[in-house]
Amino acid sequence: LDARDLKHAALDRVATRLKSLSPYPRFVEAPDSALLSKCALPSDQVGDSVPQLHTYKRNSDGTQARVLVFGNVHGAENVPVRIHSECFSGDVLGSLRCDCGPQKTHFLKKMGASKCGALVYISGHEGRGNGWDNKAREYELADLNPQLNHDELLCSLPGCVSDCRDYGEAANILHDELGIRSVCLHTNNPIKVAALERKFDPALVSVVPSPADMSNPYSFKYLLEKVERLGHDTRLASENPGPSLELLGFAVRNMLEKTPFQNLSLVLGLEKKTASPESLGLCFDRNVHLSRQLEKLGFQQTRVVGARTRFFCESQESRLGSAPGMPLAFNHTVLLVNLEGRGYLIDVGNGFPYFTPLALPNQIDTTSSIGAHSFLEYRVRMTNDSPASFTLQHNRPRERAEWRDNYIFRPEDTLTLEDITKIVTAHANDTRFGHMLSSIRINIWSLNGTSVMLRDSAARIVNANGEDDRFDIEGGHELAAFVQKHFGESMRSMLDKAVPIIFENAKMSSPPSLKFLQLLESYIARK
Repeated sequence: LDARDLKHAALDRVATRLKSLSPYPRFVEAPDSALLSKCALPSDQVGDSVPQLHTYKRNSDGTQARVLVFGNVHGAENVPVRIHSECFSGDVLGSLRCDCGPQKTHFLKKMGASKCGALVYISGHEGRGNGWDNKAREYELADLNPQLNHDELLCSLPGCVSDCRDYGEAANILHDELGIRSVCLHTNNPIKVAALERKFDPALVSVVPSPADMSNPYSFKYLLEKVERLGHDTRLASENPGPSLELLGFAVRNMLEKTPFQNLSLVLGLEKKTASPESLGLCFDRNVHLSRQLEKLGFQQTRVVGARTRFFCESQESRLGSAPGMPLAFNHTVLLVNLEGRGYLIDVGNGFPYFTPLALPNQIDTTSSIGAHSFLEYRVRMTNDSPASFTLQHNRPRERAEWRDNYIFRPEDTLTLEDITKIVTAHANDTRFGHMLSSIRINIWSLNGTSVMLRDSAARIVNANGEDDRFDIEGGHELAAFVQKHFGESMRSMLDKAVPIIFENAKMSSPPSLKFLQLLESYIARK
């Protein structure tokens, strides 16, 4: 693929995203809200002073907006304000799937430490305005399809859109009813900022980002989607200590546990000539994707580096990299992150569960950390080559207590996005890489739970205690049911499209596996 093809592919994805959004009147004039009641409401979250609770009827849909007013806000400037959408699961039950509850609590403490402030709590905004039932359904779909994002899943439900909330009436209440002169809005949401700027004037609206716990594995992916897809403030982690080894580990764990390693997107992408580092299947795209996520979290020194597996180094193809502009000498990629003066190896694109960022040995400290999963140990060692190169080694203590090289890499072999795209497309006709085009590879890892692996007809399930169940899948119906159960409906749908292509490629293998071909035939025939 050349740069033009990549640009058009990206534009197609943007067009698909825009078509999924339903327009709604964010910036039309909002109707006035009617004051229904007002009372004093002592609260243990805002200090000793007693705030007032104002309840308004939102004339747009008949729901209510409840405003907790602290101190004298009339005519006041730089009033701390938060516009908070109703969230039963986060505000009442303390759900870890979102950051709503902690953000509300954080703001109340900030407001209590100020002279005045206002919290606008809008009912009817549950599930971005789609209602609690649809929000719960989306949660269920997210558990079944961890590789998909929340926004797409919500839009897939009948009658649901990405976001149908309106903040115009909240702005009216703050400006017209409460008489606030200027606001200090606590939010990461650009739509809330725009609503207040429209009512008050941009010069009278300042913004303070709301902190979020990026170390929470239940909401990590959702919070990143807010940044990547909804344009939320990238400083949402402003109160976290910043880039750290702990945060790096959480990011790696989230990727491994939420997004299956799989070769199906590569098979389909090369068939349609749309393969790129965006498919989230193998090392070429997964490590690129994680590097972008880490940059959003403040990790500025990240690089994707080319690597060679042990088997590839022994092949003829490993010497093809001398061709100008064609870095074929690499059949794998890894991610290097520099943190506090030390380099760390990350690899979320391998068929093994590398959960632990591994410190690279150097002249001062020649030791390296050792990572471990229930059935695997892994470490990095420096080789004797010059310039400096490293090898990642495996040990499977339950099978063969022996350290073996898996792949070798040099930190200086940084790859650009263009380099990686060339590698992916060039390897389409590479016999040593062809096993990824003529097989089925799907893995999902868990550090403290159950890991599931599928390689052609061989299935493997390892639980948190290390109990290892291995068995062969016998027919097409069993294969479909296994993928549906352990990897979700979207992965099973992808398998439907990929199996005919894999079948044709597998027939050309040398020698072809008769058992695997029969399984593929059975899968195709089951329809």
